[in-house]
Amino acid sequence: MIRRSEIFQTLGRVAVLFSTLEAELEGALCMLANEENPMLAATLLVRAPLERKLQLLKAVARFKGPAFEMRTKRLTAIIRPLQKKRNLFVHGCWDLSPELLDQGKVAVTDSTVRCEESERGVTRIKSWKKGPRQVHTYQTLREFEAEVMRALKITREVLPSGLLLYAEAR
Repeated sequence: MIRRSEIFQTLGRVAVLFSTLEAELEGALCMLANEENPMLAATLLVRAPLERKLQLLKAVARFKGPAFEMRTKRLTAIIRPLQKKRNLFVHGCWDLSPELLDQGKVAVTDSTVRCEESERGVTRIKSWKKGPRQVHTYQTLREFEAEVMRALKITREVLPSGLLLYAEAR
């Protein structure tokens, strides 16, 4: 039987891994943009969403040559599918009720409100909805953790190791 503490530990690890992935992506991007002064590039990335960082990485990779461009395409192909999960994980509304936890589960709802339009005859109907509720087991959380770890590993293989210099420049 899965203990609540194991679920909470996994949720925490995934949060830390996502934070690390984004920080390393940003640090490497800053080093690629300006090795001598990565903080200059960092000022342009303040509060930039993950999608924007991936777009900038793609643009910078074009200047670094075809081999590097191919490696960054591989990296973005791995990170992009994680974006929705990341946004749901970070910004979702989590249900950590004792009933679910006792079953080794948690649930999360996308808290972003979206407008859906439909037509009924000649009438257009707008409805405002939050995203669907997703139930995750401990096992699916562990699989998600493995996906993020894989993306982080590949990020470290593909991108220059500039995070320490970037962090020291802060």
